[in-house]
Order: sequence, then C-alpha cells, then structure tokens
Amino acid sequence: FPVTIRKNDLFVRIKGDSTSLDGTPKKTENSINSWGKKVAGLLAGVFGTAQLIRFGNEAVNLAAKMQGIREAFEKIATPGLLDELRASVKGTADDMTLMQSAVRANNFKIPLSQLATFFEFAQKRAQQSGEAVDYLVESIIMGIGRKSPLILDNLGISAVELRNKFKGVGLESASVGEVAKAMGEIIASELDRRGNVSVTAQTKISQRR
Repeated sequence: FPVTIRKNDLFVRIKGDSTSLDGTPKKTENSINSWGKKVAGLLAGVFGTAQLIRFGNEAVNLAAKMQGIREAFEKIATPGLLDELRASVKGTADDMTLMQSAVRANNFKIPLSQLATFFEFAQKRAQQSGEAVDYLVESIIMGIGRKSPLILDNLGISAVELRNKFKGVGLESASVGEVAKAMGEIIASELDRRGNVSVTAQTKISQRR
C-alpha cells in the first residue's frame, strides 16, 4: 500500500507490506501514522531538511527530463532495444543515458541496430582504461556522427585504420551510415581479438552507482 509522508512540503511515497499491520481499520490507521512519522523523522535526521528539499527538487527536475527523453526514445526504438543496450553495458550506465544516447544516435542517422555492439565496446574500453562508460558512450556517438577520428581516438580506435576504410573516397566525403558500418567492422574485430572481459570490482562499483 502507498503511504505519503509530508515533511516541510516534501512528499515521499513509500510502498510497504500490510501483512504485519493491525487488523482493524482504526488500529491500522494508527500504525501507519506512527510508522510514517518515524520514517519522516529518520530521513530528516540523517539528511537534514534542507538536503531533503534539495533532493526533492532535483528528483522532480530529473523526472521531467526523463519523461521527455523516454517519449523521444519510444518514438524511434524497436521492441527490446533498451534491454539490449542495458545488457551491452552490463548495467554500468543508467537508462536515461542509454535512451538519450540512442536519440542522439538517431539524430545523427546512426543505425540503431548497431548501438548494442558500440555500447558493448564502450563498456569494455571503460573497464580497460578506467574511463567512465557514459563518457565513452558519448564519444562513440559523437565521433561517428561528426566523422571525427580525434573523438574516436578516445576509444582507442586508430585514425589510420579508420581512414584506410575510405581510401580513394575520403572519410569526410563518406556518409554517417558508411562511417558507422566501418566502425562496426573495426569494433567487431576488436571484440573478437580481445574476447570477453571479466567483471571487475570497478564494474560492480559502476553498476551500483
């Protein structure tokens, strides 16, 4: 059942198990009120009222931002795409980052069917380099979208190897789709060559974060 706790205009919705509450309506109401006051007091005691209010404001802003990103993502995503992206980064990036990156990739005309492979590569590079997964996911999207070897160099992609894919045509003259295809080939080769990367303590920390 949901319980709403009010603390200086901050509302906290909590779901709990009603099985341990008293059976009669009046006793149940008293139990809920008592429990709610204890939780509100605990939150205020641990974090401080000002921190709770700031957290509440940030949560509201984040929820509004998330709603817009989700709506944009759902317009372009195929069924199961978000699950594929979650699996590709092994839970080391949040849903908002994944959906936001997919929307940005779509704006650049990068095929969404390749994103899971790109993000898997970013996750493995992050594990090997110590960089944040979010940063490398952003780098691979921006690097392909802008056809920039300098940005893709953040992921350890050789500019020479990429340019060799476009001998006689020139990287700058290629379409974003062609660059994405070339990157897919390079990344597939890298993933095969390096094999699976074990789950490290850093990976677990990123998952929890």
